[in-house]
Amino acid sequence: MDTKCSTFSIVLFTLLCRDCFSGPADIPIKIVEEPSNYGIGGPQNGNSGIGNVINVDVVAVAKPKSARGPAALVALNGRCFSKTDSQYKYELCPFHNVTQSEQSLRWNPYSGVLGVWRQWSVSNYSFSGQQYYDGDSCGTIKRSVNVYFRCGDTNAIVSVEEPSTCQYEIIFSTPNSCNTHNLLVYPTLSKDLQKRWDILQTELHIGDITDKGYAAGLNTLLEEAGYMIGDLSDDGEAESSRFESLEQCEESYQALTDEVKVLKSQIEQLRKTDDRDTYGNMYYDMDW
Repeated sequence: MDTKCSTFSIVLFTLLCRDCFSGPADIPIKIVEEPSNYGIGGPQNGNSGIGNVINVDVVAVAKPKSARGPAALVALNGRCFSKTDSQYKYELCPFHNVTQSEQSLRWNPYSGVLGVWRQWSVSNYSFSGQQYYDGDSCGTIKRSVNVYFRCGDTNAIVSVEEPSTCQYEIIFSTPNSCNTHNLLVYPTLSKDLQKRWDILQTELHIGDITDKGYAAGLNTLLEEAGYMIGDLSDDGEAESSRFESLEQCEESYQALTDEVKVLKSQIEQLRKTDDRDTYGNMYYDMDW
């Protein structure tokens, strides 16, 4: 019995102290790779990177409007152009969206949407730029971008500025804008809209409408053509013409009523002036 107990003790001691004589044991550990190396850019984009490249899916919160406008610029639809500086990579996809990717060693660099294609900028009867709204939230507002076209030898983003917080401006050069006739609004309109524009021009010329009235009529016309979406609120959405309350409707009605009274008074004064001849004498309608 003692022999058996001694043998068992020796075996147990050997098992317990095996590691004491075999050196340190191998302890498995998990190596966590750096979650980001250089924004969403990396070697595949021509930037030097460290470690693995993390591709970030950027999702827009709104759908772009349809690609309408001068054929010379609509030809850019389906293409994307990028510009990278020391901090950010900007990508413009005309008629779609504008995105920004932070080129940073931080673990959570910003990558998001600066704006989604919404409407044209029109000046001097020509398409002068594009407006992109409904970008990612930035405090109490949403990011937005104004893109201005300039004549150039190649299609390229020339510069990106941020004149105010989260409001960006991009200068885009393209040979497609060198021929200014290609940017005229009038030839792109339907025959009906062209006729209405002609009427607006005539009414402005003869003084039937003011410059403000002409601008309002032209904006309405461009909205119907699909080039503009009307007045925009701070968040980039077209403002609704509906009233939110009865009181608001009554206030607007009273303001319009007062305006009509003023206009009627002005018309009456003009009629009295027209009743005088060049010598200041009054004409009277008399039945003889």
